[in-house]
Parts: sequence; structure tokens; C-alpha cells
Amino acid sequence: MIEVLSNGKMPWSVNCLGQVGALTALEDKEHLEKCHNLMKTERGFLANKLKQVRGFEPYPADANYFLVNIKDSGFTASQLREEMLKHGILIRDCSSFRGLDNYHIRVAVRTREENKQLLGALSEIIEK
Repeated sequence: MIEVLSNGKMPWSVNCLGQVGALTALEDKEHLEKCHNLMKTERGFLANKLKQVRGFEPYPADANYFLVNIKDSGFTASQLREEMLKHGILIRDCSSFRGLDNYHIRVAVRTREENKQLLGALSEIIEK
């Protein structure tokens, strides 16, 4: 029964407690402003640095993640995902997305330290 119900649920669903937490967080204007500023700063930082990774072509983004074409990197999305997991970092293999192929990944914009860890691992993997 659980399997049948799981097949019918929406992907990336949020439970009731998460929904209440999200609504409460949206009422905290100071926190929202802080998050917005952090995202804007880190998105710019990450965009510039991703462009410098050999074989990477990030698409412009206004969201908290980047879609990146990695065709010229020498890796498929699934290969790069597996290599990044060895560094404890999860990237999204977008090969299952309609209209994309085996050479697209998605990476989240995080804190400066986390973004540096992502970039360091990517550079290490791509350059080896």
C-alpha cells in the first residue's frame, strides 16, 4: 500500500510541518532580506567561478541554482555526479529532464564556504 501511495505523490513534496515553518519564515522580513542579499552575492560569485571551470557553460540564473552544460568537460552528468559524491558533494544529474541530455548538471547556490568547497572539488576532478 505504501508503494502504491508513494507512486501517486508529487515529487519534492513538503509535509505539513515544513509548510508551517515556511509560512512562519516568510513573515520574518529581516531574515528574508538577509537571505536575498546572500543569494544575490553568492549567485554572482558562483556564476563567475563556474565559467572558469574548464568545459563548463553555466546558463544565466535568477534562482538559487545554476543549470550547467558540461559537454566539453570530458564527463557525463552521471560520471561527474559520482565523482562529486566521493567529495561528499551532491550535484543534480539533469539527464532525466525533458529537453536536456547527459551533459547537464544543476548546482545549488550556497554559502561562500560551501561554494568554495564545490568549486574546489569540481576543479580537482576536472583537472585530473
